[in-house]
Amino acid sequence: MDPLRILVIDEAAQLVEMNANCLIMLKASFYKKQIRNGPNVKEVNYNKNYEDLLFGSYAFLNVADGREVLDDKGNNRRNMVDVAVVLHLVQRHFKHWETSSQSLSIWIISPYSSQVNAINNRLGNKYTSCHGFDVRVKSIDGFEGEENDVIIPSTVRANNKG
Repeated sequence: MDPLRILVIDEAAQLVEMNANCLIMLKASFYKKQIRNGPNVKEVNYNKNYEDLLFGSYAFLNVADGREVLDDKGNNRRNMVDVAVVLHLVQRHFKHWETSSQSLSIWIISPYSSQVNAINNRLGNKYTSCHGFDVRVKSIDGFEGEENDVIIPSTVRANNKG
């Protein structure tokens, strides 16, 4: 399936640092063209080759066959189909990274702790010894203010209500 060219943003404050193509799209679409890169992004030594990333500057994938499940208490959700897709994306980025000469940091975020735990359990320690390839999984609040090369949101929800 070809990725859709859509990006969903939660907080404008977290958009301080991003690649130029993503910034152009966001400025044209959201926040009344008030988004700007931070001063460190404008420095010459900051220049990373994001054009070489597997899915380009941004991609949004529809996980159509996911099934959300509530935890035992009935208030926390996970979606194992979504977990499988996330792990597949990480694996594809890893294979691509092995042929590149630059480091790569991947941030996997989810609003649900059950989903974070499910991804971490399935991911295990597979990439911990791969220097230059960093994968971290946390809740949305756990990454606030950080900068990463690839961000994979695991939204979990898969129902007719949205």
